[in-house]
Amino acid sequence: MQNEEFGTDFSKAILTGLFLGICATLICLVYSIIYRGITGFDQYVILINWPATIFGCNLILFVFGVVYYFFHKMGRTGEAAYIVLFLLLTVLALWKDNQTPFTPGGLLASGFSGLLTGYIIILGICAFLGIPVLYHNKKFLKAVI
Repeated sequence: MQNEEFGTDFSKAILTGLFLGICATLICLVYSIIYRGITGFDQYVILINWPATIFGCNLILFVFGVVYYFFHKMGRTGEAAYIVLFLLLTVLALWKDNQTPFTPGGLLASGFSGLLTGYIIILGICAFLGIPVLYHNKKFLKAVI
């Protein structure tokens, strides 16, 4: 079946965000396993556990897909503004994460900060690079959406 219509722009943006949410979830889970194995950071971190990772990555990138749709409606300048905005938000989040005050022992805060840094990088790349690129990729739209 050769269907060149991939739905509305809104549905394409949402589905692209959801697809990247699933991909980011898998990448974050693998990163978490590797990070905890290498660093020995095996503390139970209430904010970054498996269910929070699974639900959070999908929800965040779903929302970013909706935001992308509204920027995309503004044309090329809107898309450029979206990319710059989410690149700056990623850098700001990384900067704020690295300013986390350490506890007297230091292990919990440094382990949490390292884990969160990886998550921010993964979600940031998916937001400012993944959504715009995949949204315009015809092969992706045809094969996945």
